[in-house]
Amino acid sequence: GPRACHLDRTGRRNNEVQLTTQAKGDVSSVAIAWAGNGWIVAWVDARDGNGEVYATKIDRDLKRIAREERITSAPGDAADVALAVRGNIAWLAWSDPRESPGEGLADIYATTLRTLDAKRAGDEVRVLATAPHSRSPQLAPVPNADAVVVAWIEDASTGLEGPGAAMVSVLDRSAHVLRAPTTLPLAGAGLPTSIGLAPAQEAIRAIVTRSNQGNIT
Repeated sequence: GPRACHLDRTGRRNNEVQLTTQAKGDVSSVAIAWAGNGWIVAWVDARDGNGEVYATKIDRDLKRIAREERITSAPGDAADVALAVRGNIAWLAWSDPRESPGEGLADIYATTLRTLDAKRAGDEVRVLATAPHSRSPQLAPVPNADAVVVAWIEDASTGLEGPGAAMVSVLDRSAHVLRAPTTLPLAGAGLPTSIGLAPAQEAIRAIVTRSNQGNIT
């Protein structure tokens, strides 16, 4: 099952704890976010035969202070969990192939959790329905607003036009789409392969890696 640990100043691991003893299948894609008096932790768990998203809350000493909550119940294997917290809201996003579990082509889904106990607080929302595989969501709270930016990668699909894209949208405090998803403009040609977001005082910084003729920029 998923584990949590403290790292000291030298990066040495100590005080490791196991968050659940129920996981019988593979566990993957762990995300963690500070929630004021502890951490929200989310992960993908295959205990029931396919990958579903679970979440819980742990305190400063890594003790679980809430039950583990199953967030999704859908066909296919969820992946690429991301978390962000603002006040009493925790946004959760993941890559989900429930509409085409056989092909494994996913879209990005999002919801909100209560920071008190990691229970789901809102609907599951599909951010955008697309033909290509959508993966690797990232979240960052919007400065001075109850909203979050979500960005992700659209992989190029065999037989479809287009080289893939980095996408960005804004979700409100209920994880519903507040700003329609758009393509994030890049500085040059190439295939976006990964993206990272970080909130700043008045903006959100984004870093996108892209490959072009064997080079990574």
